Amino acid sequence: MYALLPIEEMAAQVVLHVMLEILVIGVGIVSYRYII
Repeated sequence: MYALLPIEEMAAQVVLHVMLEILVIGVGIVSYRYII
């Protein structure tokens, strides 16, 4: 049986958080371009 280590769980959360931030920044840039 394989159990996630706390470090791996933290790494997964960090990756998800970074991907979410990149997505938000990308949407912000697109919106900024459309406004201007």
